[in-house]
Amino acid sequence: MVVDALRRAPAFSTLSDASLAQLQTAVEAQSLKPGALLFSEGDQAGAVYLLQMGSLQVFRRTRDGDDRVFGPRVWSRTSATTLTLA
Repeated sequence: MVVDALRRAPAFSTLSDASLAQLQTAVEAQSLKPGALLFSEGDQAGAVYLLQMGSLQVFRRTRDGDDRVFGPRVWSRTSATTLTLA
């Protein structure tokens, strides 16, 4: 299932089965509840996140404390499940 999800991701779609199998060993599935925060601006990057199923809202807090939403308000499908590549 993880290999299939990786294969559907454009960044990994051209990898061989052997490469995908090797990459799978670094994958950790993570489920998030609605409204959960995945990461914040300024967090040290330690992983790559692939949205397997669900929706995400990407925003940045302005100096005035308001949230500015980027791009479409919601990306992808229903409740969020991510694959974390660490």
